[in-house]
Amino acid sequence: TGAMQDEVAEMSKFPSLEILPHTDEAGRAMMFLNMSTPNATMFPADRVRRICFYMKDTLTTDTSIRRAGWVGVASGRETSYKSFSFRLTMYMTKLVNNVLPIKMRACHVFNPSPAMHYVVSPAMKYMFSREMRLRWVLHV
Repeated sequence: TGAMQDEVAEMSKFPSLEILPHTDEAGRAMMFLNMSTPNATMFPADRVRRICFYMKDTLTTDTSIRRAGWVGVASGRETSYKSFSFRLTMYMTKLVNNVLPIKMRACHVFNPSPAMHYVVSPAMKYMFSREMRLRWVLHV
């Protein structure tokens, strides 16, 4: 039961975002984003917002994770400029930084594509605070 009961089917259709079952060494939750999903912009932005909000809201139920925060882990292997939505990213950044009581502590992107390295990453850094810009790491 719950407000997001109708979204369960939608979440299964959006396989690119999931909360990993284990925490890192510092006790932070890890959220995995597979940016290799073919053209993620085919999903309506409002649906993606609801799914992301629900997933991050579920993290806030654990007080130790709420204190420690969460870490983003992403695969950027096949990221293209077409699959990047600046508007959705802007919304998600505001959600992460200003709305939820759980803070993003770092983000690690593995195997970034050239589009990820030269287009998406600078756009993301533009929206982050100084602290998050220092903790945004591309692992080549």
